[in-house]
Amino acid sequence: MASLMPHTEPADALKRLFRELFECPGRDFGHPSRGVLGVSDGSEGVQWNAGYDIRRDAASLGVNLEGMKYDDWPVARFIERELSGRFS
Repeated sequence: MASLMPHTEPADALKRLFRELFECPGRDFGHPSRGVLGVSDGSEGVQWNAGYDIRRDAASLGVNLEGMKYDDWPVARFIERELSGRFS
């Protein structure tokens, strides 16, 4: 009898690799019934995430730059760090 649950092994592998590369416990998101599973680093401000689309069999890596505005805004630090490494 075939399982009715979507195939989630690729998403599980993606989440394991994300946690290893970003050296964080991560915060899971999504649900198999919605077709997307993933993990984020759980940081405030700049947040990295990786997702797996079950229906398309495709993985993605993203960065959320929607931080809270306050002194020494983390988005500005992130952009400055990225630019200094690429254009110096």
